[in-house]
Amino acid sequence: MNPIQQILNDKRVHKILANHAQIFISSTETSHDCLRISGGGIKTDSRALFMHIAKSNFPELSVSITITDNDTTGASCYMTISSFESLVDAESALLRVCLVMIDRILDGHGAPIKVYKGNYNVA
Repeated sequence: MNPIQQILNDKRVHKILANHAQIFISSTETSHDCLRISGGGIKTDSRALFMHIAKSNFPELSVSITITDNDTTGASCYMTISSFESLVDAESALLRVCLVMIDRILDGHGAPIKVYKGNYNVA
């Protein structure tokens, strides 16, 4: 398992991201370099967080996070980070960046998206 998959499969990271994105009674799925956390939201019946990590040229990692409510609308945020020495150091830096990205989305600063039959498109 590569370091990115280790980060995406870390149950502690799942719990931190779910709590920060206000997703309760969450379930998680990982596939390749993607993570999906879904459950109930505060003001919605369902909320989901999708995270994708792409390793371009080390030490750069590209991270995208999308949060949707009731599988109809949501917002997305994308960032490239390179402020770490090794992929082992990347976990804490990545988690901090993800929390900032989640805050930006919840504060209304993400790119709006609409969901069409399970496909996510930037609005």
